[in-house]
Amino acid sequence: MLIGYQKMSFLKEQKIHMAYKARFSEVAELDYFELIGELSKFYPSTPSKFKSSLKKSLSNIKQNPFMYKTSPYSSAYRQFTVSNYTVFYKVTEISKGVGDIEIYRILHGSRNIEQIIK
Repeated sequence: MLIGYQKMSFLKEQKIHMAYKARFSEVAELDYFELIGELSKFYPSTPSKFKSSLKKSLSNIKQNPFMYKTSPYSSAYRQFTVSNYTVFYKVTEISKGVGDIEIYRILHGSRNIEQIIK
């Protein structure tokens, strides 16, 4: 159960020097809280390490949203990896250097990603 987790400030819409904003879909938020719950079962520091790595990757894509490859599972998304999790996102460019980034899903590599992302 996900009760007791505060929404992390970086899950909310963020702005950077360029005009790209990143936000999590409802499903990606659920993915995030579920994985944090799972990670917290092993070592207390694991969730914070994951969060830190995810924040760094999010900062990178807000500066250069096209830096990661198009997903082989669906050309509608780009993807990057944090630990054993694959993060899928979509970029909507309004004009050069201005747009939105939606974090679509955060999935563990052992899941049947091809079926989920279709």
